[in-house]
Amino acid sequence: MKYVNLYVIHLYFTLYGVRKSMEDFTAYIVIGLLMFLIGLILGYLVMTEYYKRRFVSVAKESEKVDSIVPLITEMERES
Repeated sequence: MKYVNLYVIHLYFTLYGVRKSMEDFTAYIVIGLLMFLIGLILGYLVMTEYYKRRFVSVAKESEKVDSIVPLITEMERES
């Protein structure tokens, strides 16, 4: 009977250890997914701001020259 109790205790700790490592693994997956999504959102916001500023500067230059040539040259440079 003593050995059966020791086996049950050993089995409990073994299963708890597996469950704990799976919980850690799941937490790491969730954290990684959240970091990826936050990176996507921040990258989108930074690039939108960057291109908005470039467009405004090209629009001001086009207004100053009174032509769309700076806009066309900027589009050619980007593609």
